[in-house]
Amino acid sequence: AWGVLLLRPPEPLRILCKHVQCRVEEFEPEALARMVAALGRIGFVHEGLLEAACTQLAGRAVDFKAGEIAAFVYALGRLRFRRTWALHAVCNHALGCIGDFSPQEFSDFVYGLWLLRFKHEGLLSATCQHTP
Repeated sequence: AWGVLLLRPPEPLRILCKHVQCRVEEFEPEALARMVAALGRIGFVHEGLLEAACTQLAGRAVDFKAGEIAAFVYALGRLRFRRTWALHAVCNHALGCIGDFSPQEFSDFVYGLWLLRFKHEGLLSATCQHTP
């Protein structure tokens, strides 16, 4: 909701992010992707929550839908929050489901990676084959 409203009250956000960080494994992939996307929209970096969210993304990549992955990585790019180990894991997963991304989702995904200056050789090759 904060992302949509573009509210930026730092102290309530910090408190909420800390609470979510402590319970991040309880969130469904869709909810986690939406939270990270909202933080990306308002430009709010909470290191602890983003680190925990990246851990979930890396460990549960198969549970995330293509659109959720795209929104998550795009938000990380906007926040310039680069965790190479998580990006490798999600890119390795994306190789197997590249056809599940809509053109806009795939564009957001690749743009997020570009913002993070992250290059994954396998994904680069697959992108060239997948893109007409």
